Amino acid sequence: MLIVYIGYGLLGDFIVCLKSIEMLRKAFPDASICYVGNEIFARLGADSFHINEIVGVDADLENYYLQMGYHSAKWDDLFTNANLLINHKMDPDGIFIENMKIRGFLHLTIPVKSFELTTEDKILLHGDVQNQANSAYEQVAELLLNINITTDNWCPTLKLPETVQQKAAQLTKGLRMNYVCKIIAFHPGASSPQKCMSVANWCEVFENIMNYNDQIIVVSGPAEEKFLPALMKALSKFKTTLIHNEGLVLASAIIEKCDLFLGHDTGFAHIAAALHIPSILVFGPHSDPKVWAPPALWVKYIKTLDFSKIDINEVIVAAKKLLYSHNIQEVNRP
Repeated sequence: MLIVYIGYGLLGDFIVCLKSIEMLRKAFPDASICYVGNEIFARLGADSFHINEIVGVDADLENYYLQMGYHSAKWDDLFTNANLLINHKMDPDGIFIENMKIRGFLHLTIPVKSFELTTEDKILLHGDVQNQANSAYEQVAELLLNINITTDNWCPTLKLPETVQQKAAQLTKGLRMNYVCKIIAFHPGASSPQKCMSVANWCEVFENIMNYNDQIIVVSGPAEEKFLPALMKALSKFKTTLIHNEGLVLASAIIEKCDLFLGHDTGFAHIAAALHIPSILVFGPHSDPKVWAPPALWVKYIKTLDFSKIDINEVIVAAKKLLYSHNIQEVNRP
């Protein structure tokens, strides 16, 4: 059986989709799952448990959403072999749905009492979110309710390749000076500067939670390129290592070696949560943590309507609690 999952959006959106893929794998353990979307993001899930095959989006695929009756040998072959097709790309005019109906798909829009996927099936799941107050993970998984798939554990679990974990171990070797030394992963950016707390505020947090031998690993990508020199200068008073443009999977493996993740509403925050790393996330006025905070006990968020008026002591206390708690169940999200 072949399940084709058409994803969407940025890095955080992929991790959100990964939970739905995880639910599909549990329901259909023997199926082959093909993810259609950003190939770089999808490598995080290419572990044969979540995703078996990755296909990047191209102009031909876009035409299935724009032209009725469109044909492409590559995509027609994929759709012909698919038994279950989940589509999260926008289809405002319903052209993609009609193109899939032409290829024999049944567009399932209401829940069925029982569902068993077979090699004879051609089922399409696509539709608008019904409950936008839910977490993003639940919103994306709404489509799966139509085939009786749900969960009460909404945080996915990333499984990184052993070879990458070994490389991350080599890169972080020597940073942990002794058994009480803490390593803190810090992602300073977000999709917009308006979503970020000031570097001065973060420095105040570090000053209050770090001991002498504790280390900061700054994880950054192309979006942080412009302000990296100023950031590293501001952090020069701490023991700091920069991991910049090392590749998404390796950066994730390095985060997995850390004791705490600090950041904002960003894709790396969802990665840290999926790696079960205790995390403190600061949300500003442009992000809703009830939707976008990873739904995990080991994630604590602080929401402010104005970064200039944030109670930095709240961030410090929360970070200390997560960093030194021996029982992660003690840490509750608001």
